[in-house]
Amino acid sequence: MSDETLIWTRWLRLAVLAVLIVIALIQELWIILVVFAVLFVLTIVQLRQVYRSKNKQRPAQ
Repeated sequence: MSDETLIWTRWLRLAVLAVLIVIALIQELWIILVVFAVLFVLTIVQLRQVYRSKNKQRPAQ
């Protein structure tokens, strides 16, 4: 997969997790909420790493 595809799939996963977190909050499913919150944070960390590596690949101007 290309970098762009990986980025879009991670953004999509982030959006889905955000919706699932809201549903878990409404339903008061605390254990599931914690699991989704951890996955949400891990996805954000992965996205930051991808963007950081993309910035390092750009030539300095």
